[in-house]
Amino acid sequence: MKLRSVLLFTVCLCLFLCGCRKKKDLYPGSLKGIVVYTSCATTVIRMPDEQLGVAWTNCHSGQSYEHVFDAHPVGTDRVLKAGDVIYFDVVPDERVARCKVWDCVPSMSVSITLR
Repeated sequence: MKLRSVLLFTVCLCLFLCGCRKKKDLYPGSLKGIVVYTSCATTVIRMPDEQLGVAWTNCHSGQSYEHVFDAHPVGTDRVLKAGDVIYFDVVPDERVARCKVWDCVPSMSVSITLR
């Protein structure tokens, strides 16, 4: 009886631990970001878990952020909005059509592909 209880406990523990993987584990090597601002000219991503990016103040709301960058998603038609949590990879800077409207953008700009 005791052996059966130990075996059952071990199986349940293994199932529990296998089911508790973080989302980042599903995309090894990918980065996690949170969209804090979007317009036709820019998509600003904040890095909550990494010390990457620059300090930036949104000229429309006055809100300040640390560890952000201006992202240029390539190869996707997905529409991003403020508050979206995304997983992405950094890619070499690509030539993409960009809006010619002036907007307050962070000084760091990166091309990304979404996961």
